[in-house]
Amino acid sequence: MHNYYVEDFGLKSTGVTTESVYQTNLTWQNPTELFSVQPVPGTGESGLFTGIAYDPTNQSLWVSGLQTLVGLSGLIVRRKRSATP
Repeated sequence: MHNYYVEDFGLKSTGVTTESVYQTNLTWQNPTELFSVQPVPGTGESGLFTGIAYDPTNQSLWVSGLQTLVGLSGLIVRRKRSATP
């Protein structure tokens, strides 16, 4: 069993900002980056991902937030969990 969270506007040591989904153990330790939800560079899009849910029936993660490409609108992304359970 694991916990999951979305890091909204994280900062890597290179100074680049990131938006990624992480998996931790049940005490929120040892985070592992699963995948990025960073908007595509050069598109003018920025995402504000703040919500996450896990679907155990197909081991997918649902990430929700807002996108600002055409004003603020709802955005939901489904991704398969890629880290080892």
